[in-house]
Amino acid sequence: MSLRSKIILVLSAVVVAYVGVDHLIQRSVFKRQLGAVEQSRAEEDLTRVVGVLEEQQAVLGVRAFDWATRDSVRRAFTVASSTALDEELAAGLEEHELDLLYVCGPDGEVRWARSEHPETRQPVSLKQLPKGQLAPTNPLVKRSGSEDGAVTGLLMTRDHGALMLASHSIAAAGTGEPLGTLILGRFLDGELVQELGEEMIRVAFDLTSLQTPELPEEERFLLDQITTAAGPVHWTGSDGNLHVYTTLRDILRAPTILLRTTIEPTISRGGQRLVNYALVSAVGTGLLIVLILLRLLSGIVIAPLGRLTKSAMQISRTDDTSVRTNIQRDDEIGLLSAEFDSMLEKLDASRREVIRTARLAGMSEIATGVLHNVGNVLNSVNVSANLVTRKTEELPVRDLGTMREVLAEHEDDLGTFVTEDARGKHLLPFLTELYNSLDTQRKTILEELGGLSKGVEHMGELVRSQQSFAGRAGVLEPTSLARQFEAALAICRQAGRDARDVEVVHDYEDLGDVEIDRHKIMEILVNLIKNALDAMDEAGTEEKSLTLRIRGLAEERVQLEVTDSGPGIAADDLARIFNHGFTTKKDGHGYGLHVSANAAVEMKGSLHAESDGPGRGATFVLELPAKRCTPAVAA
Repeated sequence: MSLRSKIILVLSAVVVAYVGVDHLIQRSVFKRQLGAVEQSRAEEDLTRVVGVLEEQQAVLGVRAFDWATRDSVRRAFTVASSTALDEELAAGLEEHELDLLYVCGPDGEVRWARSEHPETRQPVSLKQLPKGQLAPTNPLVKRSGSEDGAVTGLLMTRDHGALMLASHSIAAAGTGEPLGTLILGRFLDGELVQELGEEMIRVAFDLTSLQTPELPEEERFLLDQITTAAGPVHWTGSDGNLHVYTTLRDILRAPTILLRTTIEPTISRGGQRLVNYALVSAVGTGLLIVLILLRLLSGIVIAPLGRLTKSAMQISRTDDTSVRTNIQRDDEIGLLSAEFDSMLEKLDASRREVIRTARLAGMSEIATGVLHNVGNVLNSVNVSANLVTRKTEELPVRDLGTMREVLAEHEDDLGTFVTEDARGKHLLPFLTELYNSLDTQRKTILEELGGLSKGVEHMGELVRSQQSFAGRAGVLEPTSLARQFEAALAICRQAGRDARDVEVVHDYEDLGDVEIDRHKIMEILVNLIKNALDAMDEAGTEEKSLTLRIRGLAEERVQLEVTDSGPGIAADDLARIFNHGFTTKKDGHGYGLHVSANAAVEMKGSLHAESDGPGRGATFVLELPAKRCTPAVAA
């Protein structure tokens, strides 16, 4: 990061910190004060809603008084039900937009009743107001403590929402003798609630039962607080609107109705706009200050340092240590320039020394890796060479010499000797047995010579792959991974690792041939198998088991695993087992796994170890890209 960028970053951080703290203070102060104003306004709106509901109940009470003094209602106690009476009372319901009319006797028996749905005008049944008999203790009938004989209130029905009710006593004309009770009702359906909210008080509200509240999922957690709070409960929804909740008592004086009002927080939003304006103003002021300070610092500090930096970068790109900065100043920057120029010659010498040292170190590590891998294969080559020598010495050449001497003695009568002489008759069986022995020896020698040739070829490839320190990419060729596993196991066995006491499990998924660098993968597999066999030997494992596994992965990748039943690997060693020079063997050098891991990376793959801990074996997992070879199809 340039000096200019750092100065801008520091100045910006100061401005941001100042603006942020100022904004937080403004928000905390204004939000608290505006929130209190908003809640006060919401409570006033809630009070207005309650007042409107009480006014509507009072209006309904006036209508109940008017209906209770009608002769048509009194006739319900003097004459039996008639069509004319039914039509008159039903017409009154529709005329005054009422949904319920009950005429009850002194003991609550229902003389005439009708309740209709507010929208469909179809008859409905209310569990709390049965049409046969009302309980004498029902407050609509009893009216205890009411001087004028009128009772108003709310009732929450199960299926039709809130119902406003008003009852009034019916007295006989002239005498004033009480005849019964008149009950009027009007449902607070959605249309009526909307009408009251929009036209009368301009406050959106709704009523619901506390027993089965129709609240959104995000609001249901408020129910316990609403039912236990001494006053209204406030809550701001995800839509940003302020909701205020309270409970209303029904006609039985029980808090069973939930009243919710909703208002838009215009005051808070207006305050938020003011706070945002103050934020924008503070940010603009801060940016102006940053620009002014940056302009001053650019002329005094940044420009001279930029010249010095440009000269240093030019020297770095061109490797020309003869370049000089030549900044002539009598301050700290001038002193820095002079010291920089005086150190260029020392830098050039040091740089050449570092390059030489790094090159030697790279040569040393590459040579170590090559020697380690060549050593693994050379053991196999040495065993094969010794076996070829021994088998060659065991060839029955002396038997051929003896046979030649016998035939030379009977050169003149060879036919008679072969057919009649006792020794001559054994000549053909002797030749057959000699041929079989020579053929067996020849096959063994050829097999060992083949292994010897492969080992020499592998060593040559190891050396060629590391020439010029470039680690050139190996040649990708169709290869059977199963055959590579078996060849690596054979190399380890030929190198003195006969492993006859080891149970070898071959778990190969049939992937066919894949395109891969077979010499590098052979190098890795030989190291892994040899380490597994050595680990089981050194630990003295009684039941030795070696599992070789091949699995196909997605996106043309393969996974090869070598699992042993050896001493396992400690958790602390799993992270450093591939480090150069790290080893747990008594006579190990710490090269094999390090070179194998590097070879896996060169093949764009990975090598890692897994173990459940000491005494529980270990698994080395090699994952590589390997394109499947498509079998050729005859035309």
